[in-house]
Amino acid sequence: MVNQRIKYWDNIKGFTILLVLWGHLIQAIYGYDYAASSANLVYGVIYSFHMALFFMVSGYFSCYDGREMNVLSVLKKKSAGLLIPFFVVGGLYVYYCYSTRPYLILFANAKYGYWYLFVLFELVIINIFYHVLRKIWRCSKFDFLLDMLFWLVFFASAEVLNIISSQVVSGFFSLKHLAGNLPFFALGLFLNRQRVFNFLTDKRIVAALFCLYLFLLVHVYPESIAEKSVFKDVARISAVVVMLGIFYNFRNIRILDRLFNCLGKSSLDIYVFHYYFLILWLWYGMNATLPITVKWSELEKDICTLIGAVVVAFICMIIGKLLRSNRLTAFVFLGQMQKKTKSEESVTFHFRNRKCGFSIAHVFEPVVNRLSDGWKVDTTEMPSPNSMPWDVLINGFYVLRHRNKRGVNHVTGHIHDALLFIGGCKTVLTIHDLVFIDNVRNPIKKLYKWLFWLYLPVRIADKVTCISEQTRRNLLKHCPWAENKTVVIYNAVDEKFSFSEKNFNAECPVILHVGTFWNKNLERVIEALDGIVCELRIIGEISDEIKLLLKKHNIRFVQRANLTEGEIVEEYKLCDIVSFPSVYEGFGMPIIEGQSVGRPVLTSRIEPMTEVAGNAAYFVNPESVQEISEGFRKLISDEDLRQKLVSDGLENVKRFKLSCIVKQYEDVYKEVLAK
Repeated sequence: MVNQRIKYWDNIKGFTILLVLWGHLIQAIYGYDYAASSANLVYGVIYSFHMALFFMVSGYFSCYDGREMNVLSVLKKKSAGLLIPFFVVGGLYVYYCYSTRPYLILFANAKYGYWYLFVLFELVIINIFYHVLRKIWRCSKFDFLLDMLFWLVFFASAEVLNIISSQVVSGFFSLKHLAGNLPFFALGLFLNRQRVFNFLTDKRIVAALFCLYLFLLVHVYPESIAEKSVFKDVARISAVVVMLGIFYNFRNIRILDRLFNCLGKSSLDIYVFHYYFLILWLWYGMNATLPITVKWSELEKDICTLIGAVVVAFICMIIGKLLRSNRLTAFVFLGQMQKKTKSEESVTFHFRNRKCGFSIAHVFEPVVNRLSDGWKVDTTEMPSPNSMPWDVLINGFYVLRHRNKRGVNHVTGHIHDALLFIGGCKTVLTIHDLVFIDNVRNPIKKLYKWLFWLYLPVRIADKVTCISEQTRRNLLKHCPWAENKTVVIYNAVDEKFSFSEKNFNAECPVILHVGTFWNKNLERVIEALDGIVCELRIIGEISDEIKLLLKKHNIRFVQRANLTEGEIVEEYKLCDIVSFPSVYEGFGMPIIEGQSVGRPVLTSRIEPMTEVAGNAAYFVNPESVQEISEGFRKLISDEDLRQKLVSDGLENVKRFKLSCIVKQYEDVYKEVLAK
């Protein structure tokens, strides 16, 4: 029940912060004159009550400060959580955007927009004093009246002080904003009383106040939008109560519930950082935007700014989450004091979506299964298979939600950008290859990939594992500073790939070719087999062009795709030769899988194939059709060569034994946890 109540108030808070952003965007983009015009009803609605609603929600939650914590604990927590972002983030904003000294933020009445944090801190102090005094009269018959009297006295005092104080004093303490919002803070406190809440959310009360609010908004409010008047105060009170009732009676709408709840939980981060986006637009975006929107109707402008507000809100949420993921940045920028969590021997593996290919998950599955014997292991799979910016955000938030806060987060490859969302946790990154950079020709795209897929993830990771020396050398060409944090851990061969004796079919050998991507060199293999009697078994989807090429060279073939692991093992056992003359690899799993089963392997005379195969494969130039053809013919005709390659291959795969590889990963995890 408590969780549902907090969720309800978080929804209101999320709605309020969205209104704040919307109103500020309208004012920043189109100017105060447009925003405050009597024709602009949207801004009138926003301006009439958004901060009042914000303070009411703050007042509701502050009730827990007085009841459940001691005074010093509340004061320390709230001082840090409100004053640090006020001075640090607000001070930097004043310095860079207004070219003035940061401390001058204290003497401006509106605090350059950051007055909410300062006024809320003042209200927290008053609230602590209120809860201390309340212990005296809480058993009295007139406790409710005494509560009201306390807040009325402080409201009257704030109003009087605002009138009689000098401009400097009034500006320093933000007395105008304090007096204007103190009643709504107090209302939030009183809403913790069930009777008050039930009365104000009654449908008849809500309907009556809604009619009153509409009347004031349409007939009175636009004429006095910039003035303090009794009509404005009545409109604010009516609007706040109406919002309470609307959210209470429509609290089961899931789409709005998810959106507002998400924004509400990060409302402070959004409020703190959104001013930077407003000033950036004023500096850089005005000349580009105004000529486009000058002919738009007011409705189109309002819809456009609403979309912009949602986008800015989510960007601010990301900034806040990234800063909070690290204990130092969380305290320096947001005043959040996090307790240091004790590390535990647990690993969370983050895999890419299987629609991108199952090879990485296939490689790590035996490691995951073996680690489960001694470690607490969990796995996640990215929800989106794509790499567009919005897909990166979807996957990033998924990783953020499922990150391992006390153990190790192992990003297993080709989703390197996921590390951007789990900074501050213990992380290990496995890099399989750098094809995402080496194969890109567009300089802008290459820069994007280098920054977000390589440089920043490698910077963030506590340890980087490469699956071959070739991959490590390639990585260090781009990031030479990462030498001390990189280590080579080979892929492990699954124990399912065990030796299986088979009589070689010299009349019509079965040649297994695993993979059909561009780098697997299937076209040259087909051309090389022209004139050789054999059966080519292809694992993977093939195009119509490949089928025509097979028909042209009169190759007998079988094509299979989407196989289970057991079926893949059977394919190795059925074949006579494993074909793997790839032109680019990070490792080359078919080499050691073929050697484990006891089959001769034909592969490329380039790194990392020579590193992985050792001296236990027949090497060819992958770009020479003639050399590939001669290699196949040699393997088919030379029995002694085949037996030697099989014998050497069984010896070579001992380097990739599962227990050995798992031990290396355990050592890396323990090293990371010990930091």
